Amino acid sequence: MGLAEVCEMCGEKLPLFTVVVNKVSDMNGKKHTVCVDCVKKVKAAGKTIKFDEENQKLIMVDQADREIRKKCDTCGFVFCYDPNDVARNKANSRNSTLSALAGLSAAVDGMYTASAVHTANSDRANANIVDFNKCPKCGSRVLRVLSKEEFQKEMQKNQNGVPATSTADELKKYKDLLDSGVITQAEFDAKKKQLLGL
Repeated sequence: MGLAEVCEMCGEKLPLFTVVVNKVSDMNGKKHTVCVDCVKKVKAAGKTIKFDEENQKLIMVDQADREIRKKCDTCGFVFCYDPNDVARNKANSRNSTLSALAGLSAAVDGMYTASAVHTANSDRANANIVDFNKCPKCGSRVLRVLSKEEFQKEMQKNQNGVPATSTADELKKYKDLLDSGVITQAEFDAKKKQLLGL
């Protein structure tokens, strides 16, 4: 059996049959070829993998560093999301598509009430899809990914200046996200504790 690909972490050549088995998703959901030994090392360390854009290679990162931080180059707004948010987007997209198809099928069969229900479900799921490649503040698509250090500098800069929003405003924002189904009750409770310093 010939050798086909190399592990994107350690550079070892992989037998052809191993390539199919070891397509591992990084924290952004992109699939990479990783050998069994590297998968074991990542799991044993309790870490995840991330594609390092600067060095063009896979690296291990702490679970806490799974957050993707972006800054809008148009308005300067900084925002974050994590793989759970991306997975939630995919689920909402899938649910929206399936409900839309079910609504269309019901309409074709003459079941207009069922069609309206499915269409409403599709609209609701579609409304919960967030475009992470667009600034939530100004809508610009001119974004750049921040490293952990750059993000900390941005946060330090914000702390030295006048706070953009009060704790009450932040709590209201997260409550609205909870009510709209974008975040879970557990995520809201964790954020509330963080904001209140509990």
